[in-house]
Amino acid sequence: MEQYKYIVFFAGLLLTVPIAAMIRGNSAARKFLMGSIVVLSSFIYFLDINFLSMETYHGTVRGFEVTIVDLVVLILFLATCLDANIKKRVVVPGFWVNIIYIICALFSLWFSNRGAYSIYGYFAIFQYVRALMLYWTFYHLIRDESDYRLLIQALCAVILLNAGVALYDRYILNYHRIRGLTGHPNLLGAYSNMLGIVPLYLLLKKPSGQKPVMLLVGALSMMVTTALSISKGAIAALAAGLALVLGSTFSLRRNVVFSAIMIIMISVVWFKASDSIMDRVDNPNLNGEELRREMNEAAMILADENVFGGGYNNFSHSTQDLFAADVAPAHSVYYLTLAEMGYIGLFAFGLVWARFLSIGLMQFFVKRESVITVVAQGITIALVVLMIHSTLEDLPRRTMVMYLYAIYWAYLTKGASLSGNDKK
Repeated sequence: MEQYKYIVFFAGLLLTVPIAAMIRGNSAARKFLMGSIVVLSSFIYFLDINFLSMETYHGTVRGFEVTIVDLVVLILFLATCLDANIKKRVVVPGFWVNIIYIICALFSLWFSNRGAYSIYGYFAIFQYVRALMLYWTFYHLIRDESDYRLLIQALCAVILLNAGVALYDRYILNYHRIRGLTGHPNLLGAYSNMLGIVPLYLLLKKPSGQKPVMLLVGALSMMVTTALSISKGAIAALAAGLALVLGSTFSLRRNVVFSAIMIIMISVVWFKASDSIMDRVDNPNLNGEELRREMNEAAMILADENVFGGGYNNFSHSTQDLFAADVAPAHSVYYLTLAEMGYIGLFAFGLVWARFLSIGLMQFFVKRESVITVVAQGITIALVVLMIHSTLEDLPRRTMVMYLYAIYWAYLTKGASLSGNDKK
């Protein structure tokens, strides 16, 4: 099967330039490909290729990975560069903080006293640069309110797709903890939350032109998928997201009615899955919890040893003398970043996210709300939920999540520009 991936990828690569030349300036083709990127992001687990793959290494990235999404992004990137009608900016919002982050990642490889294996770090840097290319491309292609409506339609389509797979896995295949299209229950729960928080927020804010039935189905499907993942972190993050959504819509009557409908409808599925949920609560993985604690302690040791940590994407390699075996990376993205990039790298990571979240938070102070600002507000809440959940998982380092938040970054920053609230 793997050989067919290579054939499809290289055939597609040869076609990127002529396709890009054909679709430049074509609004319908642009929108179709933008929406397809959101949908195809769900299939990365099946449609990726690792060049120089090192699957035995326990890193967050194990090769020079490319996906079908990268081909579509490359087409749109080239079409953007070829389109003379698009005013292009090399330095888009957030450019410099991301450059600082990448420089810190490189320094962690060059100056680690743990003998960081550089190729592992370059795997992750290549992944990050691809995500930034996606962000840069979307930033230039997003033009008006119709692109924000397109995003909502694409998100709802992906949510329904993932919910259908989740229900099939749980009730047809009888899986205890379903993985869906992501390959891991915890990742599925996090990805589902990121997708569903935005339509959930729009459902309560009710911007003009949005179909409430579509948004309601999307919000319910998100909760079903997250519940069936039986991920304690994802369910807790969803609870935090619901609190943020309800607390920021300022409509008591709508919130009470909405909450009642959601509780009634979602309780059926949660009741059916209660045996798995309670099993996770009553029988926690104590060995796993202890290992997490030990990995967090190892992260502190690596950060104290070297100002730039043990090397980007090198946690498993640089902690071999601290553990009896080659272990998986530290689960918390904050401890993982601290271990691999040191305190300076953790600060750079915080700068990146502070930059984009500050842009999103400013959208809550826009006087005249539109679909653009409401979508930007929902995206901001989704990103906050991601960062809350990332205290337990290395979610921002997973390609599927990275693609989605790169798209969200583009909609945030372009939304600030379109709403005239990009001064800060």
